[in-house]
Amino acid sequence: MRFYGRAFISIKRNMRRSIILFLLILVLGCMISGTLLINLAIENIRQSIFTDMRPYVVIGLDWATINEYNAEREATGNLVYSAEPQALTTELIREIGTLPYVKSYEYTVTDNFFSPSLTKYRACVRYYLRGNLGFQFEFRGESQPYFNALGQGLIEIVAGRTFTDEEMNHFSMVALISEQFAQVNKLIVGSVMPFKKVIFDPTKVVWPRDMNERYILASESYDVEVVGIYRVNMDDLLENRTPRTFDSIHRLEPMLANKIYVPSNFVEAANQFSVRVSADIHLETDCENLNEMEAINLSFAHRVFRENQRMHLEPFIVLYSPRDILPFQEDVQEMLPKFYMTGIEANNFQETMLALDTMRSLAMFILYMIVGAMIIVLSLLIFLFLRERKQEIGIYLSLGESKRRIILQMIVEVVFIAVIALANALLLGNILAGYLGEYILLQDILAELEYDKYVFHNPAFRRGLLSDVTAYAIERNYDVSISFQAVLIFLGVGIGTTLLATLLPVIYIARLNPKKIMM
Repeated sequence: MRFYGRAFISIKRNMRRSIILFLLILVLGCMISGTLLINLAIENIRQSIFTDMRPYVVIGLDWATINEYNAEREATGNLVYSAEPQALTTELIREIGTLPYVKSYEYTVTDNFFSPSLTKYRACVRYYLRGNLGFQFEFRGESQPYFNALGQGLIEIVAGRTFTDEEMNHFSMVALISEQFAQVNKLIVGSVMPFKKVIFDPTKVVWPRDMNERYILASESYDVEVVGIYRVNMDDLLENRTPRTFDSIHRLEPMLANKIYVPSNFVEAANQFSVRVSADIHLETDCENLNEMEAINLSFAHRVFRENQRMHLEPFIVLYSPRDILPFQEDVQEMLPKFYMTGIEANNFQETMLALDTMRSLAMFILYMIVGAMIIVLSLLIFLFLRERKQEIGIYLSLGESKRRIILQMIVEVVFIAVIALANALLLGNILAGYLGEYILLQDILAELEYDKYVFHNPAFRRGLLSDVTAYAIERNYDVSISFQAVLIFLGVGIGTTLLATLLPVIYIARLNPKKIMM
């Protein structure tokens, strides 16, 4: 009889032994299948991120360097110790936009304006009302008609329109306001809003509470026409969010609803007015004859003086790929003024990749441990079974059967049972991978990324820089379905592990002496 025929007969006759071997391979195979599918799912997420994610880059002040610089100056006895970062310019941003890593870019210039007749949405009078000056509003000057907040879906226009090319290229006093702000102030498209740019005496106004008409050096009035009304998409922000992010999002709503969007040329023109007025202000620079308090006050005056002249510019840059992050940062850092740095914002790329790498490393470690355990346990079990069949093997050898054919028979028995067990293990492992990945491994990364992204103090969230790859997108892309590639890899690992486990028994059979067995 051929060796494979004997193998099948042996499996049928020794059902207890076959069932034990089947159950052992099934359990260990389930664990291998689960960890292997988790690894493949994580790798698919990584590839999807590299393919689909467009990293967002912002350029801002390097506060660590600034604080270190200030501390060094303070230690030398210079009480007017604030660092003086050079302001970013639109020309520099345009130069950065020509780099080969940049897919697109835009910038926002911000400034504050007063209005005595308008009220903030959900305003706190105690903290925001500045006497007869009224409330202070943040104007965001956008460089593109369809700026980032619109493109990302953070806001949508529900009445009127966005800015035209003509308004973007020439000085225009037009604005987009939120529907909450419009309702509070009874405004519609076509309404005209009065605003005033105010320059305060830097020696008198140190804190916001000092802002009042007595200390105004100069002011300029603007009549701004409402051309569009937008809605803040709070429902989209709240959808599928964890409970601890709700507070941050609700706190953010009035900040987003009170923003007034205008063309960047409007804010730039207002800044030029501030620069002209500040040019006529002369502050004392010699601190030698001042006491400590006078020196500190002079330091604050210099700070206010600089802020009056500074145009607050926020660049927003989109790169082609996460692989461009490091070379982009290296090239741009050489172009930036002192005290500035580049930062990756709004997509949690580094945190996401770190979390995925941690998950993958953990899954790979578990996979190696299970494969090692399967080889050891299966080898010992097969070895024990062969010792029970010592007489059977001796009879085969006495009848002239070659050791090679006996070894092949044993391998066929083990592999046949292993294939059936592994086929079932693949299906059960798929269920295990779904449970472990979705309800255990992914929970920490989802909670961490959602919290980091939507906390109130996150600068990306406050600017409206929402990622195109969110934590919930990662969850949706977590796919442990059985693919042809997964089947091939799993069977290769499973059968390969089984064959390795038969190595010790094969050596045992090869060293058997039929005369000693039958004696």
